[in-house]
Amino acid sequence: MATYRLYLLGDRHREIRSYKEFNAASDAQAIAIAEDLRGMETVELWSSGRRVKRFASPFQRPATAMAGPTLRMAS
Repeated sequence: MATYRLYLLGDRHREIRSYKEFNAASDAQAIAIAEDLRGMETVELWSSGRRVKRFASPFQRPATAMAGPTLRMAS
């Protein structure tokens, strides 16, 4: 069994707001557990200093949408 931590990230995804620690037999099992624990927030799953997976919030806007519309000049 390995120890995993599921980190809840802050609004700008630069700070850790909290974490949940649990044990799992494999990365696959840890990912399944993390999916149940994560809720609707952006979280990262780590084990021994190694990021296993990042789960983006379903409410997070894609980076391309943040750039704004592309305007073209008529010929």
